[in-house]
Amino acid sequence: MSALAARRAAQAALSASQPSTPTPQQKVPEPPRNATPQPESPDAGEAFLSSDAESEVSEPAPRTSKRRKVTKEAPKATPKAAARYYAAPAEEEKPKPRKKERRFSFSKPNDDDSSSGSDGEEEEVGGQDEGMVSWSGAPSLHAGPSRLAQQPALDVGRSTFVPREGVNILKVDEEVLKAAGVETPGPGVVVSLGEEDSLVIAGTFTVTPLQQSISLLSATIRPSADTVDSYPVYAPTSHPVPVLTGQQGEDTEVSPPLATLALPRKFQQDASRSISLIQELHSGIEGLHGKIVPGFNNIWLDEKGTWGLRGVHLLTGSFYTPVYPHVTPPSWRKALDSLDTPDVQNQDDDDFAFDSGDNVPVVLVKGPKRSGKSSLAKASLNRLLESFERVAWLESDLGQAEFGCGGVVGLWVIDQPVLGPSFTHPRVPVKAHYLGEVSPQSCPDEYLDAVLQLLQYYKYEVQNPIEGLGSAPVGGKRTDVIPLVVNTQGWVKGLGEELLGAIEAAAEPTRVFAFEQLDDVHAPEGWTTSPVLPTHDLPSAAVTLAIEPAPVSPLHARYTAVDMRALSTIAYMHARLDSGRWDFSAPLLAVPPVQVELGGAALQRAFLIGEGSDAVLPSDLPLALNASLVALVEEDTDGETYVAGRPQPSAEESTFLGLALVRAVRAEPERTLSLQLVTPLGGAHLARASALVRNGALELPACGMLDWRERLSDEGLAGVRWDDVPFLEVGASEAVGGDRRRFRRNIQRKGM
Repeated sequence: MSALAARRAAQAALSASQPSTPTPQQKVPEPPRNATPQPESPDAGEAFLSSDAESEVSEPAPRTSKRRKVTKEAPKATPKAAARYYAAPAEEEKPKPRKKERRFSFSKPNDDDSSSGSDGEEEEVGGQDEGMVSWSGAPSLHAGPSRLAQQPALDVGRSTFVPREGVNILKVDEEVLKAAGVETPGPGVVVSLGEEDSLVIAGTFTVTPLQQSISLLSATIRPSADTVDSYPVYAPTSHPVPVLTGQQGEDTEVSPPLATLALPRKFQQDASRSISLIQELHSGIEGLHGKIVPGFNNIWLDEKGTWGLRGVHLLTGSFYTPVYPHVTPPSWRKALDSLDTPDVQNQDDDDFAFDSGDNVPVVLVKGPKRSGKSSLAKASLNRLLESFERVAWLESDLGQAEFGCGGVVGLWVIDQPVLGPSFTHPRVPVKAHYLGEVSPQSCPDEYLDAVLQLLQYYKYEVQNPIEGLGSAPVGGKRTDVIPLVVNTQGWVKGLGEELLGAIEAAAEPTRVFAFEQLDDVHAPEGWTTSPVLPTHDLPSAAVTLAIEPAPVSPLHARYTAVDMRALSTIAYMHARLDSGRWDFSAPLLAVPPVQVELGGAALQRAFLIGEGSDAVLPSDLPLALNASLVALVEEDTDGETYVAGRPQPSAEESTFLGLALVRAVRAEPERTLSLQLVTPLGGAHLARASALVRNGALELPACGMLDWRERLSDEGLAGVRWDDVPFLEVGASEAVGGDRRRFRRNIQRKGM
C-alpha cells in the first residue's frame, strides 16, 4: 500500500506543475468499465494521500495519461479536505456539507464495534461528529433491504419551539407556585406553545396544563377548572422521547393557577396558545444507570438540565446523545379517534364513535412482535381515561409486562394517564396469575385458563363497580363503567394464533386494532410467507381497524427483548410499590431483607412449577429456593408446606401480589425454613401473602447479583473471593464458540 500511495503522490505533484484547463465544451470521458471508481466530492476529485504526504497540498491525479489530458483543473486541496481519510490537525472545525453516502477507504476503516448493532454510518448523517445526532435528517437504519422495505423509517424531527425569556417561557420559584396552589415540589417554568410549536424534552419531569390541552406520547392532557392536576413524565433516551404540542379546543380551558401567577404583560397568553407548567420530578428512577444495568448508560442525561431544572433537558439542534422522538402514525390517530364517546367528544364519523348507553368499550390490540402493540394499547388507555374515570388493563404478554414484572398475566385498574416506558410505572395488580415463563409455548393450557379466568373476573367484579352505579359523571368522565384494554402477545402464528383467537373470542371486544403483518404486506404480488387458509368467523360486533407498524428506530437494533426484560426486572426490584418511588442507593445484595418462616403463620405453603420441578424432594427445597426469584401469592388452599409435583392453585383460587428475591435460607426446628426476602412490596401487601411459587425459567439477571458501587476486579465481590462467591461463575469460556463474536465491517468488495 505504501508504494501505491507514493506513486499516486508523485503523479499528483506532476499534475500540479502542469495543469490542464479544458474548454467548457470538453467533457470528461467515463472511466473504463473495469476501473475502480474514485470517491466523489464537491471538487473535481479526491486523492488517496499517503501518511508521509498528509501535510502537503496536492492536486487529484488521474490514473492514465489519456485521462490527464481532459481532466478539469481542480482548486488546490487543503489539509481539511484530506481529513476525510486522515486525522486533520487540531483547528477550529467549520460546518461540513452533507455527504451523500459513506465512501470506503483503506486508511480510515469503519469502527469495529459489534455491540451496538450499528455499521458505523450514523456519524455521516448530516455531517455530525460521532456520538451526535442531527434533528433535521433521518437516521441510518442499519438493516437489510427486506426490513427497509417493510417498515417506514423514523423521521427524526426538530423541536420548533424557540424559547424567549419573558415572552414564551417564564421561570417561577417554588414559593410562588405553592402560593398559586401547585402542590408539586420544586421550581418550574411556564411554557407557552403556539399552534405550530413542538417541544421535545428528555429526562424526568411533571407537566401541569394551565390553558388549553397538551398532546404528548399519543395522549392528550387537559387543564381542570376545579383542581390542579400534574402528570409525571418519564422520558429516557433508551425509548422514544415525548414531543409536546399544543391542542386548541373550541372553549378556552383554564386552570386556577394561571390567574394567580403574575405573568409579564408581554408574555404570550392569548386564548389560542397552550400554556403549561414544567417542573422537576425526583422519584428515584433517575438513579438507574449503566453500572446497574449494562447498556443503559446515561439514559437520563446529565443531572443539570435546561432552564435551571435538574433532570429536564430541552432538545434542540444537535445533541451529544442519540435521541429519537415518539411518532404517532396516521392510522394510530384514526384508531384513537374512534374511542371518543359522543357525550364527551363530538365526532363527525358516527360509525366509529361509541354509544353512550350500555356498550362498554373493550379494546384488543394484536399483531407481531416489535410492531408497537404495547405503545398503541397504552395510547388507547390514555384516550379512554379522557372519557372514563378508570380503565382496566389486561396483560397477556408474558415477556413484556406493562405494569409489573414478566411471567405474569394480570388485571390492573388505572386512573391516571401513563406517560413513560413500562419500567417506570410498576403497580400491584387487582388480580393476577404467576406462570414464571416468558412465552406460553411451554404452558399453553395454564396460560389460556389464566387469561380466561381474568376476563371472567373483569366482567363480574370490575366492569360495573358498585360505587359508580347511579352516580353522575365527575368532571365530564363516566364512573358507572370501567372499560378494558387487552394487550396481547406477539406470537401470532401456529399455536400462538390459536391462543390469540381464543382470547379474542372470550374478550368480546368492541374495537380490534390489528397490526399488519410486515412480511405479508410487502410481499411481491402472488407470493405470501404463509398459506392463506379459509376461515369462517362467527358474527362479531367488533370494529376491526388495520394499523400500520410503528416506525423503525435504531433503538430496535440497540436493545433486544432480553435487555428490556433485564431493565424491567432490576427497576421492579428497586421499586417501592406502596409509595411509587425507587431506591437505587444500594445494590440488591446490600438491601436489608425481611425475614419470614416458610411453614409458619405467614407463608404456609411453597409450590415449585416449571420443567424439572416435580423431581425436587422436600429435603432439597432449601437448595431450590436459595437465591431465586419467587412469586408471593394470596391463596386459600389447604395442605402440607411442600409436596413434590404439586400444581399451584389456579387463577380463580389465588392472586399474584409481587416478586421477591430469596437472599438466604436457613433450616429451623419443627420443619420450617427461615427465609430472607428482598421485595418491592409494602407491609400491607406482605400481610396478604400466604404462599410462594417458584419457576426456574425466570431468574434474576446477572447484573442484579453484582455490587455496582465498586469496580469489578480479579479479587472478588464484596470482599469475597470469586471462587467463594455463590451462584456466580466467573471466568473465560473454554467451549467452542463461547467467546464473543466480532465482526469486521471495514472490508468491502471492490466497487461497493
